Amino acid sequence: MGRLQPIKDKVLLARAFVRAVELDPVARERMRLVIVGEGPSRPQIELILRDAGVAPLSWVAGERADVPEVMRGLDAFLLPSRAEGISNTMLEAMATALPIVASAVGGNGELLDDGVTGCLVPAGDVERLARAMLDDLHGPTRARQRGAAAHQIAQRRFSLEGMVAAYGDLYERLLTSAALRGAPQRA
Repeated sequence: MGRLQPIKDKVLLARAFVRAVELDPVARERMRLVIVGEGPSRPQIELILRDAGVAPLSWVAGERADVPEVMRGLDAFLLPSRAEGISNTMLEAMATALPIVASAVGGNGELLDDGVTGCLVPAGDVERLARAMLDDLHGPTRARQRGAAAHQIAQRRFSLEGMVAAYGDLYERLLTSAALRGAPQRA
């Protein structure tokens, strides 16, 4: 999910899918790749999939208005970005309880605890991304546990209720700290 721009590195995702299928015959039977989004990397992604003979195992869907519905139909979410802030699509995947594999860049490490709420791989590493995909394919229970743990984090930290509670806690700590320093309090 997301823009098909070089920084998002969906080309790497296509290469990792090809590599996973090469490494494991079960992957050819059971794995499918869905890439949602539009951008200048699309022709290269489609060429990689076509040249490897896995285009029939993939769907490059283009831009979609029904991303939540598409996400609910997936078994995993992969974010191979070269750089990332706090990814909205990752937050959506967490809220959907999808197992997540993401590059260990930027805000991804702030959102995911490697091995607990997601799987972090080095950016640009086709082999590690392919093997993480295969790990989830062959360990679906462990993958679903990571997805459920990520869902709990999303609810606690990023839901409206969670954010209101966090701001309330922050204000309470600031007021308590000000009171302890003897600062005048405002009503």
